[in-house]
Amino acid sequence: MQIYHWEWFAGVAVLHGKGGAGDVPPLHLPNDGDDGQWHFYAFTWDGLILLHDSGYWKAYGNPEGYRLVDDALRKYHFDEHYRMIPYWNQSIVKLPEKVYGSFYVHDGARRVLLVLLNNNDQDRALRLPLDWRALGFTDPRRLRVDDALFHEAVRIEDGVLVTPIGRANRRLLAIEETP
Repeated sequence: MQIYHWEWFAGVAVLHGKGGAGDVPPLHLPNDGDDGQWHFYAFTWDGLILLHDSGYWKAYGNPEGYRLVDDALRKYHFDEHYRMIPYWNQSIVKLPEKVYGSFYVHDGARRVLLVLLNNNDQDRALRLPLDWRALGFTDPRRLRVDDALFHEAVRIEDGVLVTPIGRANRRLLAIEETP
């Protein structure tokens, strides 16, 4: 299993299309002799897009992957009211090597969307001691967290966010105060 770096996706998928260029191999997409591993491409690509607050073009990838993301973003009314704290400029949490996280904070709704991308070739069990005050929360015991994409086990335990994340995969976690 090869984990592709963002440069590969940008160079092949965006600049050169499916054919590849120079020493960059052609991009094999789902339905192009799919090897059953489409989710590694789609989930990593979605993670990169969400980490960078970018738009995506649905001509590439798997419709199921896009549906998961679109449904989750609609559920949490993702729009211009969220302010982004990008992974390259955040000091809210220290993440393991090759794990990246961007935050989208909606102050009016008292909601945070956390996008995590695991660009490793092994699954991880993350324990993240977030700076809750930097996100606008005062008491992590009053928070609930939802894995908006996969609905897997995620929780806040003694003020620490606990979540699994698969290899070459992403998470979109919604954190809100309970009423």
